[in-house]
Amino acid sequence: MANTITGNVAGWGGKYVAEISGAVTLTKADAGKVFLCAAATVTLPTAADSAGWNAIFIHKSGTSTVNSITINAAGELSIVVCDGSAFYSGNSNT
Repeated sequence: MANTITGNVAGWGGKYVAEISGAVTLTKADAGKVFLCAAATVTLPTAADSAGWNAIFIHKSGTSTVNSITINAAGELSIVVCDGSAFYSGNSNT
């Protein structure tokens, strides 16, 4: 798993943009982050323990999957949120 911070400016709550690739398992501590995905296979935390969890995934290269959601178009993004029972996503091609 590769997970590197991009840039030196933190967003709201001290969260940095992180570039991820390979197999990545996220935790509740990753809530609110923006991820640049480079051929990443992402597993999200357990929904029952993650009410309010959210993140943005932006396609950078390769084909990436986030809990079975495929993002592979240049600039495509997926916003993922959790209500404590399931994860929901909205995708956008830019």
